[in-house]
Amino acid sequence: MSNAKNPLAEIFSFFKGISKKQGTGQLKLTANQNQWEFFFFQGRMVYAVTPEHRVRRWLRSLKQQNCYDLLKESYGETENYSPWEYSFLLHALQHQKMSLQKARGVLENTAREVIFSLCQHRNISGKWSPGWELKAYASADLGLTLTEMKGIFAGVHNLGKQWQSLGLDLMYCDRAPSLNITESLPTEKSNSLLNLKPLLNGKRTFWDLVVQMKQPPEAVTRLIHYYIKQGVLEFQTVGDISLPKPQPSPSQPQPQSLKPRPLVACVDDSKQMCHHLEQMLTQAGYRCLCLQDSVKALPQLVQEKPDFILLDLVMPVVNGYELCTHLRRIPAFKNTPIALMTGNSNMMDKVRAKLAKADELLAKPVKGETLLPLLKQSLAQKPAKKSPSLPTPAQPQLSMAS
Repeated sequence: MSNAKNPLAEIFSFFKGISKKQGTGQLKLTANQNQWEFFFFQGRMVYAVTPEHRVRRWLRSLKQQNCYDLLKESYGETENYSPWEYSFLLHALQHQKMSLQKARGVLENTAREVIFSLCQHRNISGKWSPGWELKAYASADLGLTLTEMKGIFAGVHNLGKQWQSLGLDLMYCDRAPSLNITESLPTEKSNSLLNLKPLLNGKRTFWDLVVQMKQPPEAVTRLIHYYIKQGVLEFQTVGDISLPKPQPSPSQPQPQSLKPRPLVACVDDSKQMCHHLEQMLTQAGYRCLCLQDSVKALPQLVQEKPDFILLDLVMPVVNGYELCTHLRRIPAFKNTPIALMTGNSNMMDKVRAKLAKADELLAKPVKGETLLPLLKQSLAQKPAKKSPSLPTPAQPQLSMAS
């Protein structure tokens, strides 16, 4: 990814590859000792971060969606999780403090600014790391598709072209313009500029002005360019600001921790069946662990402790009955819902499934209209796991059919 003539095209190509593979992980980009981080979930970009003006950007994005008042509420130690902004959004959605539309608007505003900061750099290098801290809590709905990202990239590209055509240095977008009214200016012109002094005061960056003036970036760009040409505008370097930390009253209940999305494990020696189940489950909002080797499956299941387990009946070496029997001997899986899958169900199979202490016997190929209601019922009845204490702002025993 080095020596790119068009960094935006190069980065979008990387996004496209991640989207195609439905990747979940973290993309770190570096250039000239600057760093950008993009978090992905199932191929969707869920948050973008760059250290410069990180809190400013966060507060701007909330203001643009008229959600700034949410900062008055306590959502826990968000700064201990990465990215804490995404954790805040998840909690706000979970506690119905913010609509999904507004939360997605925050993602779009943030992505636009972070990607625009890429315009001034060349020789960008990238590193992809599978997985990230909040992947068990992420939601595909709270993420931007490749098509949506394409629109953001196009907007960034056009804005960059405007700046360059006007001869503006792209680094000015993170600096604060201020009016320099001198005595040499005509009185009439000086008086008209005084009205803009509170706005162009050396404390608001270009992006701050976009939010403050409620104007599109292109309009603010033209304003800045006009006053630069008039010779009355200077740019100040400004730092980031502190994140407000509200102190909840003793009577205010503490928000519950985020609930991780349920993990469903599928053990089947068929690669095609694993792929089919994984697609079905991830689209329905579940995490999915697919294992094709029944011999190696047991230690992996013990390590991951899934909320629901699907076992193919006919597998080499260790079949579904045997693996289910082994699992039931482990205390951690005593109450875990387990369903066996078979392509040829008969009365003997049902009896053997009961003896192995399976909860259900499903016909293959497993269909969504059969599996998904079963999962919902099962996970709703299953005692909740003790989840790790999470950030911040801020599911599913079966009866065997006889």
